[in-house]
Amino acid sequence: VVFLVDQSASTRFGSKDRSRAEVQAELVATLAFSAIANGDKVGCCLVTDRVEKWVPPGKGRSHVLRVVREVLFGRPAGRKTSLAEGLELIARIQKRRSIVFVVSDFLDHGYETALAVAARRHDLIPLVLIDPAERELPNVGLVEVEDLETGVRRLVDTSDRATREAHAARFH
Repeated sequence: VVFLVDQSASTRFGSKDRSRAEVQAELVATLAFSAIANGDKVGCCLVTDRVEKWVPPGKGRSHVLRVVREVLFGRPAGRKTSLAEGLELIARIQKRRSIVFVVSDFLDHGYETALAVAARRHDLIPLVLIDPAERELPNVGLVEVEDLETGVRRLVDTSDRATREAHAARFH
């Protein structure tokens, strides 16, 4: 089992009591402990706009704890997302057929070819993380929003119905 985990700046977002990064770590921990209980090895590839860290597959509780620690406390250098970077690495170095969980918000583009190549060798399972607050913009008038990956700030008129509908369309 290999996890491809998006650690771009957007994973720091969370509207409730947990950030997306914390949800990622919980998912990885649950699935990884299940995998080692089944006798499988567990590996992890952390990506932003580059591969941040590769943890080769290994067995045992301490190895899973290392993977979870990397997911939860990793300090990525990049801010943007490139799932293609991680998918290409996994396709290149993971020779044995594996189950690959892709844990991301999938707010990326240009990864389709890398996804298809990786899917020829591995069983890919996407785990799409969308915060409930991202699905619908509330009608609260003018708000300043910041893109966590680019740092770009802009004013958005949430009272405009077309703006709210366009935003919602990104997540459906």
